[in-house]
Amino acid sequence: MHDVLGGRIALVTGAARGVGAQIAARFAEHGAVVYAADIDERAAFRMDVRDRAGVRAAVGRIERESGGLD
Repeated sequence: MHDVLGGRIALVTGAARGVGAQIAARFAEHGAVVYAADIDERAAFRMDVRDRAGVRAAVGRIERESGGLD
């Protein structure tokens, strides 16, 4: 695969299954660092997009770990 997203940081919601999982996988295949988020316990990164404070905390964690989102 081409490394078109190499080094980019992505947060994909709904990533535990279905379209979200496919998007997360495709981004990773193209070189992105992917935070695959979902409320489902199977998600690598647990987050409920309905919880504004939780989203802020998740983005803060990503910023600390990876320097931000692209």
